[in-house]
Amino acid sequence: MSDDPTNSNSLLEYVSIIPDPRVTGRCNHLLVDIIVIAITAILCGADDWNSIEGFGKAKQEWFRRFLQLPSGIPSHDTFRRVFTRISPSAFQECFIEWVRDVAGTIEGVIAIDGKTLRRSHDRGIGKKAIHMVSAWAAENSLVLGQVKTDEKSNEITAIPELLKLLDINGCIVTIDAMGCQKAIAKQIIEQSSAVEGRNGQLSLYHHGCHRLGDSKLAALTAVHNFHIRRADGTTAAERFFGRAHTPLFEQLIDRMPLPPRPRSRRPRPPRQPYLMPVAA
Repeated sequence: MSDDPTNSNSLLEYVSIIPDPRVTGRCNHLLVDIIVIAITAILCGADDWNSIEGFGKAKQEWFRRFLQLPSGIPSHDTFRRVFTRISPSAFQECFIEWVRDVAGTIEGVIAIDGKTLRRSHDRGIGKKAIHMVSAWAAENSLVLGQVKTDEKSNEITAIPELLKLLDINGCIVTIDAMGCQKAIAKQIIEQSSAVEGRNGQLSLYHHGCHRLGDSKLAALTAVHNFHIRRADGTTAAERFFGRAHTPLFEQLIDRMPLPPRPRSRRPRPPRQPYLMPVAA
């Protein structure tokens, strides 16, 4: 985070638009100060409210360069109370916009997948494990957004909500079989004309995830895009790899060896009958 609050990438600009749920005039700490300290502490390894408070006190002089801190560093109870009251959707939207600004232009593959957090369940109180649907930018090595679901089956309803938070224009979106729904595909096409269902598998091959050779890569590229062309005459593989590909039939002909020549057989001697004619 930059020390200059006027910087376009400054976190202060984004968190300042989050609505403050507290009573006006009865607060000792500014909402911007609380959120900025918490995010900075978590990025530096803090994992609970006490460690966030400890980090803020250790870096108080540094925070005073761009935060007001009218009553110093908030206590851990203040951090907890404020974060339990602010709108999660407003905070998520603000944080994603800041990450997008810091990361710059997102290009390449965006992988959307759901994962269950290990040891997040509590059988004693009947709490199920937390299931998160995340969008991962492969080239930027960055999580662009996450949406929490209750069960694995709800991943279908969570993916559209996650896509609404993302700018996928010009990117390649990969989704597993569960996300291959008509409504989701329509939403992806509407948000980005460069997204095509087959490009997800081609991108995996292109990045060598399956350790394919050049000849097999070219053959699979032709297989997945044979007879699939747009109005301009280009295929998904041509747009993804930036070059034309030889049709599948021509590739097979080039790789198939010539048929062997028929072997020449030596003339076989005539067969001798078992009964020879006896001269009279």
